[in-house]
Amino acid sequence: MIDGLKQRKEEVLRLYEEKYLPFKEKYGDNTDRNNLETKRTNIANGKFILMVAGEAKSGKSTFINAFLGVEILPMDVKQCTSALIEINHGEEISLEAVYADGREKSIIGEQEVREFLEKHAALSDNYRKIPVTSINNEILIKSKGRIRESEVHDLIKNVKDDNIFNLPPDEFERLIWDYITEWKDKWQELVTQIKIRYPFSEEMRNITMIDSPGVNAAGYGRGYNQQLH
Repeated sequence: MIDGLKQRKEEVLRLYEEKYLPFKEKYGDNTDRNNLETKRTNIANGKFILMVAGEAKSGKSTFINAFLGVEILPMDVKQCTSALIEINHGEEISLEAVYADGREKSIIGEQEVREFLEKHAALSDNYRKIPVTSINNEILIKSKGRIRESEVHDLIKNVKDDNIFNLPPDEFERLIWDYITEWKDKWQELVTQIKIRYPFSEEMRNITMIDSPGVNAAGYGRGYNQQLH
């Protein structure tokens, strides 16, 4: 799939240079040359985005670690919480994180990055059956810890379809309240963005890998797609 994208990009750029530009030069058309050059540059610089998605604890991080050849993502009984983890090429292993209150943190070094992820970007296994990303984005971060009970009740109604484990409604609601209670006074410590740099091989440098939160833990699709932008 990755090789196929690279071949198609090269073919499009070749046709543009060898076929279209000579035709335009000879016969002319009404197409804006600057606009075309912008599109050509975007195609040339475009990255292949490889998202690894699935249920929590289904081996996503294990797969990415094997792919990278280094155990950098946590693989224990925990799972990633608020943030997608985006992995791009860099000259050395490093991490950039953004907290819910806007603070930024930069870390360099394989061991340091691993320790940060294990400490700050993992969720207790107790909460892997509730839509944590929705709770973080729509309650904890949005309200800055000043929780209104009516907002929580509204969220619980809105995330009923995210109860994919079919927990009894009272248990599902209790876990949501437990999570909110645990985090309402430390919402600033929630990590909302994580970008990792890793020295990819030459042929892999146009790839962006994304380790997604567990489908069931994230409330997949709610408070989620915007993290890709």
